[in-house]
Amino acid sequence: MERFQKELKKQLGFLERSCQMYDEGHIDEAIRIATILRTLIHDTGRSMSLLKHLNATGIQLWSTTHSAPAGATVYFGMGQYRYLNGVSSYGPSFDNTPDMELIPLNEWWAQVVYVFDAGEDANTDEEREKGFRLSRKDIVLTATDKDGGAHVDKKLTRAYERLAADGTVGSFGVEIGGKSQVVPIKYAHLVSLRQMGFEVLRSLAGTGKPRPNAADPNAREEGHMGEAGSPIEHMIQEFEPLGGDPPQATLFMRCGTLSGPGPEGWRELNVEVTPIDTEIGVYSFTCPYCQGTIVYDPRQLGPPRSR
Repeated sequence: MERFQKELKKQLGFLERSCQMYDEGHIDEAIRIATILRTLIHDTGRSMSLLKHLNATGIQLWSTTHSAPAGATVYFGMGQYRYLNGVSSYGPSFDNTPDMELIPLNEWWAQVVYVFDAGEDANTDEEREKGFRLSRKDIVLTATDKDGGAHVDKKLTRAYERLAADGTVGSFGVEIGGKSQVVPIKYAHLVSLRQMGFEVLRSLAGTGKPRPNAADPNAREEGHMGEAGSPIEHMIQEFEPLGGDPPQATLFMRCGTLSGPGPEGWRELNVEVTPIDTEIGVYSFTCPYCQGTIVYDPRQLGPPRSR
């Protein structure tokens, strides 16, 4: 089990670095994000996922979208259109979405996040009626097994090919050389993989957003020391102040003194908190397990850490 826990830390490190490289402009790194997600989550008759080795398949992961409605023929559940200072763009939404919720791992994996009208490409009555439907699992496994993650196949699945096609999720009107032109949006499949990387990192490591300058104090690792002499990390997935006298909050947290990322490590808690800045939402509280003082600050991009 210790080996698997070390492997989880290593894989999450791979995932964080691939996400960072994507954010620096190496968007093809999204295919390697898919390979890491498959290692963490996908089980077959011949191989076992890392989370299953850790007896952690009962965990919940953050989903940043709702499932496509049953009757939908067009649904774009991932990616976000932006318009800033006259410039249009399309990319991951990270946690800038009203739809974030914790759902069971198997539900997260199978959740349908894209639907396209199959049109003339439909081969069956079901495809004509329901269109091409893509779950996270469909996107990840096609990226790894057919699109270069672990293997390059002659053909992609038609649904994945549609997602990867220029203009499938829309176009932007831009002015180039004084003339208005329509520019199709590209790489929606890579955007969706980066968003999945964010969801998994936020769920298992408390990170996932693009990191600011390395000198930013919020990016530094801080911690109080455990008996073994290493910092004790706390991961918080939810934090909701409840008010009261004394003030209380409810949260979903894991203390590094507890084993594994599974149900035995994550707990829903009610704790007494000390307000530091209620306008921003900064509070401190005492971890009920290791008795360390934790400062929760929603402005931090990295995981909340004890000090």
